[in-house]
Amino acid sequence: MWRKSFFILIFCVFSVASWPSGAAVIEFEILRIESPAFGGKNFGATGTYDRIFARAKIGVAPADSHNSIIADIDLAPRNESGLVEAASDVEILRPTNADTGNGVLFYDTPNRGNKLGWTLFHDLMDTNVLDTAETAGNGFLLSNGYTIVWSGWQTGLQSGGGRLGLQAPSINGVTGTVVESFSFGNDAAAMTALLTYPLARVDPGSISVFAKRSPFEAAQTPDDLNDAVEGPNKIVISRPKGFGLGADYVISYQAKDPVVLGLGLASIRDIVAFLKEGKAQDKAGRPLLSPIKKSIGFGLSQTGRLMHEFLYLGFNTSESDRIIFDGLLPYVGGSKRGPFNKRFGLSDQNILEGSRSLVGFGFPFTYPATIDVQSGKRDGWLVKCAQSNTCPKIIDVNTENEFYQAAASLLATDTSGKAIQMLGNVRLFLLSNMQHFKRAPAKPTTLPNCQFPTNELNSGAPMRALLSALEQWVTSDIAPPASRYPSRLDKTLVSPNQTDVGFPTIPGVSYPKVLFLPQTNPDQQSDGQALIGKPAFYPVFLPRTDRDGRDIAGLRVPSVEVPLATYMGWNLQNDRYNAGHLCGLTGSTIALPKDKAARLASGDPRLSIEERYSSSYARQALLGRAADKLIRDRLLLAEDKSLFVH
Repeated sequence: MWRKSFFILIFCVFSVASWPSGAAVIEFEILRIESPAFGGKNFGATGTYDRIFARAKIGVAPADSHNSIIADIDLAPRNESGLVEAASDVEILRPTNADTGNGVLFYDTPNRGNKLGWTLFHDLMDTNVLDTAETAGNGFLLSNGYTIVWSGWQTGLQSGGGRLGLQAPSINGVTGTVVESFSFGNDAAAMTALLTYPLARVDPGSISVFAKRSPFEAAQTPDDLNDAVEGPNKIVISRPKGFGLGADYVISYQAKDPVVLGLGLASIRDIVAFLKEGKAQDKAGRPLLSPIKKSIGFGLSQTGRLMHEFLYLGFNTSESDRIIFDGLLPYVGGSKRGPFNKRFGLSDQNILEGSRSLVGFGFPFTYPATIDVQSGKRDGWLVKCAQSNTCPKIIDVNTENEFYQAAASLLATDTSGKAIQMLGNVRLFLLSNMQHFKRAPAKPTTLPNCQFPTNELNSGAPMRALLSALEQWVTSDIAPPASRYPSRLDKTLVSPNQTDVGFPTIPGVSYPKVLFLPQTNPDQQSDGQALIGKPAFYPVFLPRTDRDGRDIAGLRVPSVEVPLATYMGWNLQNDRYNAGHLCGLTGSTIALPKDKAARLASGDPRLSIEERYSSSYARQALLGRAADKLIRDRLLLAEDKSLFVH
């Protein structure tokens, strides 16, 4: 046992004096240890857990070949040893009994500092501070013996509330143009816009503000568009007449002192390597963690894109040329990466349908090396790790929403639209008919800006099964289930129009006429009015559906296989905002007609509930069969069957 006391506070600093000259954890300060955590709750055979709070300082050697990819690393301030330093918040959950863990480090990459992976796998609505038994949810990761690690990688985050951030140096004296977009989101007469970077000059002449009635219309400068500079990062904008709830306000400004963003990627690499190699010790000199045999990295949305960038830039290779993550589970990242290693990069930015600035999102879009039809360049996300033999085993998961908002089809095609052969260490999964991210439990609700009720499906159950399959793959070399992803080869990935998709014409439901299209010139900045140069787009495709609107390809949970509604990964904005355009990352639930009479009266092409199921018992039997098949296919855990069959 690590210890038996209920709560222990330990203050110590563990420093590595003989660390190699390149990037490393040069100081690991344990702030406190709670033992046991979660009020002493036991989690199956694993027993209780300890919760560790720490602060890790890394030192990056600019001349080391593993670090030369970091933007502006050569300009960053250095310590007396010639290293560039950054400090990260760290939180760890470890089995109290070192012998009961499964030997796998699960790294849950914080999304904007938050523990979204924890909420996903544990079927929680929202929790960031893990201080009670209830905040463990279903306890899935704990019952299975994972050592769970979070560390801050993103700068500029507000502290508190369980969030984890990174402190990284700025490059003083460097200036550049930054373009950011804001919206009121309400009927207020004025809005405060907080800029990511400080103004180079704090005066009204240092910024240009444009108003757009929607993100899709030309920018304007109406006479009553007023703005005031109230600080180096604070702009107040007044709403001009005639600009409604869906209006966008673009601020173009000269910024100064960019942060060395790429140190966030280096911090993940170095902290995981440090913990994986057993270098962390407590005050008494004992190993902080039980032996770690393998590691799995998980990222959700923003951090799913971050995991793509992490791989692409070569950060899965430690400075001693060892593998960092043996397995990766990027979730709802589409074919995107992001501006996580760029001067004046906007780490919070996600490019959606209607976005004008596409900096940081471009070729390559997938794991194998393909050729860019625009530039002729050949590249892929796994090119660098293949050179050092440090490529992980990967299960990449998307929902239907990412095909509309994140060009997820480009994971399975080249830039000319032809199907590609996926590499043997990669599996692709579509969670059919689900929206980007849905906390559980939740019922459909109507959002102020969307036309249809939200999608009620939660992805916790299939994600737990896929993580279990990935764990078996990396620890025991047991191959996971085959990919379930739409393809151009079998015509389940089709042109983006309702006829080819096959989506039914449901009364009162319009089909999207626009979707996110990746541009071939993504690194050309916007000046607030129009992109420089004429935009051109790569081809994207959508999952084909059946007559009920269900994706033909993909992993269909029992609620989709035996439906009471048509579930869509997309939704549309309503007339108060930008009617007809996609409603962000939100999906929809469109109930089936109750009976034949209602179906005929409305002209709904979908069979009614009465026509599908003779009784509620008959539907339960069908749900049971669908669940059992997924269990046999290792796409649903037996203990999760009860979520669908009552």
